[in-house]
Amino acid sequence: LMVGVADRTETRRQTEMYILEILKVLQTEDIYILVDWTINNFSASIRVVHRIFCLELCFQLCFNSIITKNIEHIKKLSVVIGKKMNDKAPTVRAKSLIVLGDLLKSDYEYLGKSVYIYLKSKTEIYIDNSLSQLSIDKKPAVRKACCGVISELLRNVSLKSEWLTILYRFTLDTAVSVRKQALLKIISLFKSNPQSKIIQRMWIESVLPMATDNETSVKTIVAEMLREILDNIGDNIHRPILQLIINPKSIDLQVYFTMGLEMLQITGYVASLKTRKTIVSNLKSQSKDRLISMFLLSKLSRKEHDLVNVSQLLELCQSTFH
Repeated sequence: LMVGVADRTETRRQTEMYILEILKVLQTEDIYILVDWTINNFSASIRVVHRIFCLELCFQLCFNSIITKNIEHIKKLSVVIGKKMNDKAPTVRAKSLIVLGDLLKSDYEYLGKSVYIYLKSKTEIYIDNSLSQLSIDKKPAVRKACCGVISELLRNVSLKSEWLTILYRFTLDTAVSVRKQALLKIISLFKSNPQSKIIQRMWIESVLPMATDNETSVKTIVAEMLREILDNIGDNIHRPILQLIINPKSIDLQVYFTMGLEMLQITGYVASLKTRKTIVSNLKSQSKDRLISMFLLSKLSRKEHDLVNVSQLLELCQSTFH
């Protein structure tokens, strides 16, 4: 099955499924033999498809209940994943990064974090240096995969300044696919840890400026993020972001915000009744939410789809100045 695997994703997935089913009926020692045989025969194969298949199978084997009980075999699988990051074939480099990113993303007994920590201890792999080099790889697919790993490290390991710098650099990448990946990953990071001042600043300095991107699909993602903010204007999650934007010193951010709103208008967005009521309600308050609502009103009331109609404004003025 393994030797005859074809260079097609669907065929590889089917072969993996068959092998995993076979593993269920093998004895423990036979499984260990299979792992060693796979590593010895496939990780250094001259055929790219075999090296990719080896990485995919390593990922699946990491979740095998028998293998996870033997730390030495997890280490062997980790080394294969780490070494293939420097493979001569870009598709193999990308696949190794995707596998590592998926391991970091999984919640299976801190598996991904353990793999990274072990690889960091292997001086012949230099994983942090490898990631830095892969972040500027010539192939967009490799850089995109590297972006996924960096974002998962930031989420599950630490908010390391070097990784933050690399992730920010991805938002300026020449390839649209890499910029979109970076944008989505930063948005996801913010949603998973909205109280982090570091991630808030990251969002502000990287997501909003992408409203000026030349690629419409990138600007659309920014617009959708603003849609989510407006639709949940009463929540606490986005308040720190909006407070940073309305700062009088943040003129550039306000310009980006306005451009994002213009893109949102193009998509046909109309603020919900809940959003309109929240903005009007906050304008009557004495909290910082009032300043946020005043800012939003100044930016959005000039658009075709006004957030607040004339009667609401008159009512608001009367209640405010009385």
